[in-house]
Amino acid sequence: MEGLIYDDDSKIITVPEKPPHIHEKGLGVMVFETMKINSDQIAQVNMLTGESEDYDSLLKRCTIMAVSMRGLDLKEGDMISICSENTIDCAVPWVAALFQNVKISSLDPSLSVEECEHLLEMVESKVVYVSRASTKLIEEVVEKMEKKPKIVTIPERNDDIYKKETTFAFEPVAVDLKETAVVLFSSGTTGFPKGICWSHKFLIYFCQHRIFNSCLGYATMYWASTVFNMVCCLLTGSTKYFAPHVFNPIAMWNYLKIYTIDYVFLSPYDAINFIKNKPNADFVPKVQFMAIAGSSISTAYIKKLKEILPKTLVVNAYGQTELMSIFSPFHKWNKTKPDSIGIPISGRTYKIVDTETEKALGFNEAGEIRVKTEWVMNGYFNLDSSSSWDSEGFLKTGDIGYYDKDFCFFFVDRIKEMFKYKSWHIVPAKIEAILNKHPSIHLSVVIGVPHPEDDNHTLALVQLYEGEHLEEKDVIEYIEDNMDERHKLNAGVKFVTKFPYTPTSKINRRKLRETTLKDLSCY
Repeated sequence: MEGLIYDDDSKIITVPEKPPHIHEKGLGVMVFETMKINSDQIAQVNMLTGESEDYDSLLKRCTIMAVSMRGLDLKEGDMISICSENTIDCAVPWVAALFQNVKISSLDPSLSVEECEHLLEMVESKVVYVSRASTKLIEEVVEKMEKKPKIVTIPERNDDIYKKETTFAFEPVAVDLKETAVVLFSSGTTGFPKGICWSHKFLIYFCQHRIFNSCLGYATMYWASTVFNMVCCLLTGSTKYFAPHVFNPIAMWNYLKIYTIDYVFLSPYDAINFIKNKPNADFVPKVQFMAIAGSSISTAYIKKLKEILPKTLVVNAYGQTELMSIFSPFHKWNKTKPDSIGIPISGRTYKIVDTETEKALGFNEAGEIRVKTEWVMNGYFNLDSSSSWDSEGFLKTGDIGYYDKDFCFFFVDRIKEMFKYKSWHIVPAKIEAILNKHPSIHLSVVIGVPHPEDDNHTLALVQLYEGEHLEEKDVIEYIEDNMDERHKLNAGVKFVTKFPYTPTSKINRRKLRETTLKDLSCY
């Protein structure tokens, strides 16, 4: 691999990088300048209604909103939050805050009152911008808070505030590149969410180069992927397509007939439903690139996507909010190793570590993936983040993986989801991969049930396809026939009709484990 350096003794992989150019005045100034340059380009399209807006109109609205923020006593370094479904208006306060060097966080309207309260108290927002649909939720949240942020309804495109003639000369605020611009929240699948701080430098580095002319994603601005796609569009004059509703696979197939979209981002859950709802017609979308990310997806489903999208490069994209991109999914082994999460990319140093001994591991040895790079989060909001890095400055990803002789990396499981059985490490993803191959099983989650002698016993939670029927013994025997003795389901099988999900379409394993163990009287 060109440029890659591998040290046989330390087992460390390094890919050098030429110093990139970063706009010296920060993301807000850069966005303002590029929106002016691309004023005649289409900024966003509502796929449901067909409504579109160019960058000239969007920039005017963002500058008017930025000026209005001064009347809310928002100062540089303050925090706002935004709670909105995808609309043609929700990006306006986001960009306006950038212009004024006000930090930004976002909530998803599907979050509970308790979850929103926890997140708003964490980031200490002074103002919460809400869509009309999410107003009731945030009013209920703020009522419970001791320090009550101001609630502001996001003006709609045809509201009077935008009809005024703008005669003022507006200039966005220049900032220190190392300052935090955005706070995103960890998924909360294995614990309560933490605020992950992205700097101006971090966002510019990842988003300043055009990688698509148009993109589509269904997630709200609560998702890191949506923020990434939005900033990429703002910095390159590309078009963001959105739907003002949750993912609907039938609707998406129709949208792909109507609109020409280069890049589509889907969660594994949405991708699976997209596959299952393929129309019978011979229509083949012209999408150039589809990234599946957010959690793991089986190789079988990646292959199915490639079959129904023969004109599309489909990749199993791996990343973390703390690091954004960790590996490149674009490599010559993409077709022969569809389960690979990618190869090393420039500007990063990698190692695989045995978490019990801290020993660096070599080819095909599974351990924690750790990465050292300049392009990393500032840290966790208002938390001591020092333990997130090891003594050599590598960020601990919390993921188990390995690399082969071609330096293709592979994901095994989250460390927090692993458990021990008679001192053996049990990797739930291995068992789940076998279970999900059963023709009657739609999805599965494996957890450890505490045991006084054996550390843990293994329990499978199984969701069947509609109309299918299995007995517990059928699933137990299926695993016994396909795996060794220590992976047997000695805590049994529990059938569920549905799994709890986080707003980022990941199975909420923390909530699932808590409720399951409570039902089993293990607490």
